[in-house]
Amino acid sequence: MNNGWRLRDVNFSAGALSLALVFLPFSMAVCHASLILFIALWAAEGRWFEKLSRFRNNRTLHVLILFVVLLLMGLTYTQDVSEGVFFLERKIFFFLVPIAIATSARPWTQKEIRVLFYSFTVSCFVAMCICLAHAGHQFVLYKNIDPALSADIYYLNPGQFDELNPAVNAWWLFFSYTVLANGIAIHPTYLALYMAFCTLFLLSEVPRQSLPRWQNVASNILILLFTVFIVFLSSRIILLCLGVVYLILIFHYSIKPEFRLRLAVVTALLVLTVVVLFLNPVSRYRSWQEFFSSSLFITENHHYDTSVEMRAFLWWVGWKSF
Repeated sequence: MNNGWRLRDVNFSAGALSLALVFLPFSMAVCHASLILFIALWAAEGRWFEKLSRFRNNRTLHVLILFVVLLLMGLTYTQDVSEGVFFLERKIFFFLVPIAIATSARPWTQKEIRVLFYSFTVSCFVAMCICLAHAGHQFVLYKNIDPALSADIYYLNPGQFDELNPAVNAWWLFFSYTVLANGIAIHPTYLALYMAFCTLFLLSEVPRQSLPRWQNVASNILILLFTVFIVFLSSRIILLCLGVVYLILIFHYSIKPEFRLRLAVVTALLVLTVVVLFLNPVSRYRSWQEFFSSSLFITENHHYDTSVEMRAFLWWVGWKSF
């Protein structure tokens, strides 16, 4: 009998899901193909009665099904059924992947899950480096050109931004928001979301006694870099959520004396986030100045040109429809 490595010991499903996570920031085609492979491997396991039993005992999956029901109810309301079906198809992996993971016939080990998260973290670090290199290249090409003339950085309300932030160095414009995320052709909110997840994962990992010293040091450096990079991506909702999570962690660690080091680290991260947010004029404008300089009083037949007012208008329309 061979007690060494065996092919059946390999978790191919974990490999497929890891490939999907690695390519998530870079290629949705490869990511979706990997997820399809993951679902196919899960279906090939069989043992459907066991899967059904696990599904019945997992209340988190029931919440996902309620979301599916809500979307299906929306199809009966919309006049554009094809668009509604397309929207539902875009969410299909959001439902199938958690169900497949939770009901898999082969239990996932903690080590496999951590490998998945570390793979995603490394992928996000590579994405950050590519974005910084691309932004630097763009800055070298256009630094002598009026920023308002470059389509690559014409993403703010130029009149209002210049009025609130006079004589801003073009460097900030190239290393912020959409231009920064253009290095991998992704929306800054999605990239910020990925990096916020990686930041929280790394915070849960350090300090871990079982990790080598170099890995703890590398994790702390990545936490710092990701935090600053998230602020430069200037996504309001991600910054708000990350700040709320930091506040919750601060409260949690403050009532447990053994977590004094973690309390100091998270407090420093929150302070760093706020400081960098106000130092970066783009982040300051999107997260603070634009909000307080916009009117939230919505009227019919009126054109809104700032992101805050447009979102307020969409909420208003949604409430009217309801």
